[in-house]
Amino acid sequence: MAAKRDYYEVLGVSRDATADEINRAFRKLALQFHPDRNPGDEEAAERFKEVNEANEVLSDPNKRRLYDRGGHDALRNGGADPSGGMRFGGSIFEFIQDLMGGRQHGPRDGADIQVIVDLTLEEAYRGVTKTVYYQREENCPDCSGSGIRPQARPPSCRRCSGTGVEVVRGFFGIPQQQACRACGGLGVVVSDADLCRACRGRARVKRERQRPVEVPPGVDTRDALTISGAGHAGEPGGNNGDLICVFRVAPHRLFERNGQNLILKDPIPLTFGEAALGTTVQVPSFDGPIPHEIEPGLQSGTRLRFPGRGMPNVNNPKERGDLIVPVVVVTPRNLTPRQRELLQEFSEIERKQSSPERKSFFEKVRDYFRGDEKSS
Repeated sequence: MAAKRDYYEVLGVSRDATADEINRAFRKLALQFHPDRNPGDEEAAERFKEVNEANEVLSDPNKRRLYDRGGHDALRNGGADPSGGMRFGGSIFEFIQDLMGGRQHGPRDGADIQVIVDLTLEEAYRGVTKTVYYQREENCPDCSGSGIRPQARPPSCRRCSGTGVEVVRGFFGIPQQQACRACGGLGVVVSDADLCRACRGRARVKRERQRPVEVPPGVDTRDALTISGAGHAGEPGGNNGDLICVFRVAPHRLFERNGQNLILKDPIPLTFGEAALGTTVQVPSFDGPIPHEIEPGLQSGTRLRFPGRGMPNVNNPKERGDLIVPVVVVTPRNLTPRQRELLQEFSEIERKQSSPERKSFFEKVRDYFRGDEKSS
């Protein structure tokens, strides 16, 4: 089994990085390696898991303190009291530090929340208001996000005299410091009676939330919209995280998207007579049918282009791509006697008055075979 990498190395920050620097590094890497952005990429999935694990430790002052002192081994028991005591989150630890006058870091900001917003291609074309539903953690109103009853004053740990560390003998009898086994490095002893009853010491409560999201015209799959302050609550005095809405546009039955251009999937079929004589067709678009005159002599495989009828630019909705419409001439399979008669007559005339393209092609073929005869 491969050894775990250093958590600071995983997030790409220094060991004296601030909480804000750690949070920014985590957000960047989490978005980079998120499974939705890397479907089927197992390496990215492992990196995403590794980044989350590193952030869980380094964003928690208590766990970070234990990790800085003893590395991964110090976290094997989760910072818990070996005698079976409870585990405590960073908010309790920092609250106790406030009581003891020893807090050194500001309150942590809340984590971001990412949600997928599904759209149809028409909604992406026009823009739409979508309601998103998500679950977020908020500071417990009963204890104001501390995790401890307002009047609680936990006593100092006798084993470590409130320092949170104890000295033990390591290899070769050399003294070394480690987190106090009695208080888990807190420096105080928190009993069940001291914990907030509403959140059971977690300092957080989960709430179901919904909010409208204004989707601008022109968004595409994997585009994202950030709503500041709508994510998980920060610790008391800290900022809330953000709500990151990642868009996912469903395939359309008529059109496919290529950048800002819209392309009609199936070509418009024309009869031989329509292509030769010209006609009027109704071209589908998101703004309704577009009447278009087909000039006489249209060739099969032609692609009609309608400027400004494609997708809007998400940064400038007035700027739009093109609508591209392929056209195909359908050869009739079953002819009536009269149709056969007319086409045979038409074919005879064509052979006598061959088009320049046809004449040029057959001349090239004739010259090619004549060249082979001479060389042989």
